[in-house]
Amino acid sequence: MKVTELPKARDRLATATTDSGEQLIGTVGALYWGTDPVQRFPWVQLVNMHFSNEDNELTWVTDQGSHTVTLEKPGRLPELMFERIEASILTRKEVEIAGLKVLLIARRDEKGECVWQMQTTSALPASAAEELAEVIRQTKLDLGI
Repeated sequence: MKVTELPKARDRLATATTDSGEQLIGTVGALYWGTDPVQRFPWVQLVNMHFSNEDNELTWVTDQGSHTVTLEKPGRLPELMFERIEASILTRKEVEIAGLKVLLIARRDEKGECVWQMQTTSALPASAAEELAEVIRQTKLDLGI
């Protein structure tokens, strides 16, 4: 998502600058990156992240792809990213659907809604839709949502 304004200073929990001068800002709800245009990544959209202390390289992955930057002074940003990604996760559950191992992840978005994500090594066949729906239904019951 592209936005025109950066979050106000009071809403910033951590900031860092890349070696190319772009700004990264972490807030309660999202990571902001860039200068023109600014991209906004709600934490629920970040599948995972990695930070290398050796070279200050930060990588985050979304459903649309990965992004890698080198940070001048990382400060608390990598730690905040990890915390916020983990805080959005309600549960991770490994299940078998249509003979495939599936990692089912329930996450809470900024509005408090439950967002379902799944990771597999192969695409699920269309015939697995009912089985997947049943696993999600049961997981919702287990979570009380």
